[in-house]
Amino acid sequence: MKLLQLPFQILHCLLIGLFSWEQRTYLQFLFCCAWILSTPLITQAIDVTLTVHERADITRNNEPVVCGVPLASTDNITSTANLGIFSSNELPAQFRVLSRYGGLPSDTDKPIRMLLCDVQVNLPASDSLTLYLKDTGSGTATGSNIASETNDHVILSTDSMTVKIRRTGYFNMFDEVWIDTTGDGNADSQVVSSNSTDGILVHANGKTYSSSNAAPTSITIEENGPLRAVVKVRGYYADSSGNFLVPSQGDVGLEYMVRIVA
Repeated sequence: MKLLQLPFQILHCLLIGLFSWEQRTYLQFLFCCAWILSTPLITQAIDVTLTVHERADITRNNEPVVCGVPLASTDNITSTANLGIFSSNELPAQFRVLSRYGGLPSDTDKPIRMLLCDVQVNLPASDSLTLYLKDTGSGTATGSNIASETNDHVILSTDSMTVKIRRTGYFNMFDEVWIDTTGDGNADSQVVSSNSTDGILVHANGKTYSSSNAAPTSITIEENGPLRAVVKVRGYYADSSGNFLVPSQGDVGLEYMVRIVA
């Protein structure tokens, strides 16, 4: 209130003799409203504690950790650009807005309600690690996105593996796979070759139905970043003649939906 006393005193002196008491009161009210509206909102810094437990008695190296973090509307965090996950130092991380207060995830002027965080950690067996989500970070880590597309495939590429997922003709889960067998960071050893008879199988009515007997109806990259990618594939089971498997109580084919995470 003291901050407003000086401007009001100056305004009052300027208005005396020019306007009536009622007019001065109304003008002072308008000045107060303009003062409040022009004052920037103060965003409260966030510092969320995240604890990772290793319960399988396995030493973890660059182990992916995924978690959802709810934020308060009063945090007024509208962007992930300044978010970061810290241990002793900031760790490479990836952020995705799942929902916002009063709007869709794409409404970038609305505060974030739920945030999906990806980070990779090193953790001794049966140990725990405390991480901190703060708004003093660098945002999503830089680097190439894991998923890319061609006319025939969606390709997932990491430091240790390359996977091709077929999008035309048929769906055989993993069309081709290369892995790094020498630890040099190059996935140059092919372990799965393209085979049109592979896929997801269902046995019904004395027949075998497969995802490889029909092209997928849709293949979508749901999430894509330098730490994690998610590919969703949908389609129908079909027999060797291309006839869909139709449940006895239905009139449409039995659909599969697969999510592949890298």
